[in-house]
Amino acid sequence: MKNESERAAIVAADKRHVWHPYTPMQRYIEEVDPLVIERASGARLFDADGRSYLDANASWWVASLGHGHPRLVAALAAQAERLAHTSLAGVTHAPAALLAEELVRVAPPGLTRVFYSDDGSTAVEVALKLSLQLWQNQGRRTRRRFVALSGAFHGETLGAASLGGVEIFRRPFAGVLLECLHVPPPGDEVSFARAFAALTELVERGRDEIAAVVLEPVLQGAAGMRVHDAAYLREARALCDANEVLLVFDEVFTGYGRTGPMWASELAGVSPDIL
Repeated sequence: MKNESERAAIVAADKRHVWHPYTPMQRYIEEVDPLVIERASGARLFDADGRSYLDANASWWVASLGHGHPRLVAALAAQAERLAHTSLAGVTHAPAALLAEELVRVAPPGLTRVFYSDDGSTAVEVALKLSLQLWQNQGRRTRRRFVALSGAFHGETLGAASLGGVEIFRRPFAGVLLECLHVPPPGDEVSFARAFAALTELVERGRDEIAAVVLEPVLQGAAGMRVHDAAYLREARALCDANEVLLVFDEVFTGYGRTGPMWASELAGVSPDIL
């Protein structure tokens, strides 16, 4: 536990220099006495005042194994002593090659290549750029639009934000985003038939302009934990195949066993073109 002067110094430095995400900063600076987290263990965070908290969102989904897992800590320490990082531009090393091999082994059938990225948003950026590059390479340069679900959340970088179906996140950047068309997801408000009819009409009409359909398979987290039937993914796969449109599954939120199987797409028994 830190003494009051140490804690106050941390909060003062924070309010002078740190710009917090999803935080009204003026109110934060003037009114909020923040939690000062000192350490974490397992599923819990511990603050400078000695209290503990359940880390219920796994620190924004990145601590699925909990904090301080001994096997993970040992592996990180051993790798840091040997090699922390090197470029992969014309270079390789055992961890990159062997991890890719393991990822392909557990990936949905047909996915055989791994592109390493930094986080969820940039993984989506990579998927968008791969989609655009494919059509550029094939000379089909009109394919520059994307399709996503209403209420979608795919990240905060510009490409990922382009896919977003939460208007408050898109509005400030509307003039510089990639073009994305949104369709209603099936669920309580829209029947499966109506939702899929909307997707079908959009893809069939715009097939020569659409680069990819990007979906959060089975579960939309930021939209309010909205669940849709896995059959929607099967129908989307068939629709994209029939119209030569790429299908991308964003499993940053739903993958790694969070919906049961390793990937939510397994619930539908289909593979995306890009995961």
